Amino acid sequence: MEKKQSYHIFTKIIDDNFEIDNLHHYQLSIQISQSNFIFCVTDTIQNRCMLVEDYQLNHSTSERDYLNLLNSIFEDHILLSAGFWKTIKISFKNFKFSLIPSALFDSNNVSKYMQMVHPLNDELESVFHFKHQTNEMVNVFVAEKNIIQWFKNRYPGKNIEIIHNTSLFIEALLQNNVLTASTKAVFASIESQILTLVIKNGSKVEFCNNFKVNSDTDLLYFLLFTYNELELDTNYTPLYLTGNVHIETEIYQKLYKFIRYIDFSPRTQSLRFSYKFDELLDHHYYDLFAMHSC
Repeated sequence: MEKKQSYHIFTKIIDDNFEIDNLHHYQLSIQISQSNFIFCVTDTIQNRCMLVEDYQLNHSTSERDYLNLLNSIFEDHILLSAGFWKTIKISFKNFKFSLIPSALFDSNNVSKYMQMVHPLNDELESVFHFKHQTNEMVNVFVAEKNIIQWFKNRYPGKNIEIIHNTSLFIEALLQNNVLTASTKAVFASIESQILTLVIKNGSKVEFCNNFKVNSDTDLLYFLLFTYNELELDTNYTPLYLTGNVHIETEIYQKLYKFIRYIDFSPRTQSLRFSYKFDELLDHHYYDLFAMHSC
């Protein structure tokens, strides 16, 4: 009996100027989540996006299933199997993170920080941290040991940088000059059944959290709950959307009934894109593209 494919390719775009002989100039950026595996390749000299591929999982998977998925994808992918990348970065999209003020941060206590907000399994999970220089805060987060080891075995001798998706989202917002106005605003990333909310006042991040959403009702609840709890006026505080949402989706229409001003975050200014990427809306893969400059 033929084995049923556990994933399907949702997006695949490659720049005409992509050259496999230039991998030593390229950065490989990978995003890990429960529902997909996404990667992009960027030219570090030209600051240009060269390739994006998005593998959507057909069902929720365990860690073992995910490792089998990686084996399956890499087995038939000559490019991913190459080991000549200039840099490799991997982001994890999960709920286990905590933002700590830089003045209170001690790298010797990262496990203690996590245990205060999330149960920690030392045998299966590793704790990392990422420093946000602009906002003087540190993101302490968890990633699966076996998945990280899998990539280390795949790319021996390479220094692989581990980042959390919330740090990517925050950095993308702070680096975008269009979004640095002094007005307080809410930014929502909607991807992989995860709603990431950031509230930014000028260049200052005042709130950041992830929510598990299984339906439009869940998403609407968490968003309006945040507006209410933080005393934000739905008539005046704007909402900027990124991720897997557009003006014709049902959730956009529902949100518009409650929030007066809704717009989409513009594409990152740190990367150039050829016409091949015109099929992507500017606010798609917002976190992924931010890895280039983080």
